[in-house]
Amino acid sequence: MRIDGLVSSLLQRNGSDLQLKVGAPAVRVRGLLYYLEGYEVLRPMDTEELLKEIIPQNLVGELEEELGAAPAQQGAEAQFGLRGALAI
Repeated sequence: MRIDGLVSSLLQRNGSDLQLKVGAPAVRVRGLLYYLEGYEVLRPMDTEELLKEIIPQNLVGELEEELGAAPAQQGAEAQFGLRGALAI
């Protein structure tokens, strides 16, 4: 699974948010949350890898430092956003 495919799904639906967390990816369209079909269940390490595709390396380091370990190892949820475009 790659972030560009997920963002394409978001744009095709005219969505406002892409939600990536352990479980299923989802998009928000007109205030309603829709789970994306055809994608595998996201594991903690999957969400971490998707995050690493889009944020600068120094932010990954800050996140790992703040959590005390890699997010996938802790099973932690993190939230990052690009206003009006993408929220993770």
